[in-house]
Amino acid sequence: MMELGHTFYIEVAHLLPDPLGVERVHGHSYEITVYVETFPDNPTPLGLLGGFCSFIKADLDHRYLNDVIASPTMENIAMWIYEHIQGPRPTRIVVSRPSIGARLEFLPDCSGAAFWRAKHEYTQAEIRHMKKGLAQAWSITELANQRLKENGLPEVWSDLGSEKGRPE
Repeated sequence: MMELGHTFYIEVAHLLPDPLGVERVHGHSYEITVYVETFPDNPTPLGLLGGFCSFIKADLDHRYLNDVIASPTMENIAMWIYEHIQGPRPTRIVVSRPSIGARLEFLPDCSGAAFWRAKHEYTQAEIRHMKKGLAQAWSITELANQRLKENGLPEVWSDLGSEKGRPE
């Protein structure tokens, strides 16, 4: 099996009651990597995976996580991502806090995933859904770059492809 991964970072605030954590609001930086199965004869486009991850990041980044996930432990963050990501079902999700050396790997059983077919064969509805997600991710990147440019900052690099490959 081959896996393709996309890593992104989130900054969140949360609280966890004892004995799980600290009972007052505090924050963490998380590094999250989502992996999907890929095949040499039918590779998963990296921009597609990045696009799906951008929606997860938008839902979690700079949020009070208790408003999104009832008990925001690393385990529950991984489960929430698995349940909410669109597109191919992840084969593995890694949630880590590099500053303290903590790392959690979630290895779901993906054998019955609705979006993942035996040979990467998608229905037309699934393809339309993925193209919509990629187009929205492209728009988010364009908006971010516009704001950065307005403030005299360099644009962010995007793995969503060139203007020529922009989704419709």
